[in-house]
Amino acid sequence: MELRNQIFRSIVIKNTLLILFFSFILYPAQTKKGPNQIINLSSNAHVETILEAGLKELSIKGVTLTIVDLNQGLKLPGKKGFTIQEAYIVNPYNKDYTIFFNPKNNIFDTIEILAHELIHLNQFHSGRLKILEEGGIIFEGDTTSLENITYLNRGWEREAFIGAI
Repeated sequence: MELRNQIFRSIVIKNTLLILFFSFILYPAQTKKGPNQIINLSSNAHVETILEAGLKELSIKGVTLTIVDLNQGLKLPGKKGFTIQEAYIVNPYNKDYTIFFNPKNNIFDTIEILAHELIHLNQFHSGRLKILEEGGIIFEGDTTSLENITYLNRGWEREAFIGAI
């Protein structure tokens, strides 16, 4: 039942983002700034509207979010290092976040990818996800190393994929 509720909420969030995005295109003067500062340094002019809507839907206030183009894959260090192709969020230690984002996606993929990263922002912002300086991760009180668990088996990633549907 909980999974069904998460999937339903994810669908509602995605549809809300689509409606807000197209409303911004059709009626830009009616779009209002929210309680967060979004700095769009990317080549995709639409990401600011998508992020504003996502932060509002997640009830996140008081953050500064910078979006930057990720033109080449970002290689993460470690024995099982991998290349980030679509997006990556950094600086979860305070209320200033940066999302590196691949601008080559269509609008539907853009919404899904940014929704995934906003789920991570929410996890950081709520204190449920923490990155340790020595490379470990704390998710919901459990400490692990990124090298000990594959990407798709990480609880915070599964949650972000389900939440971004």
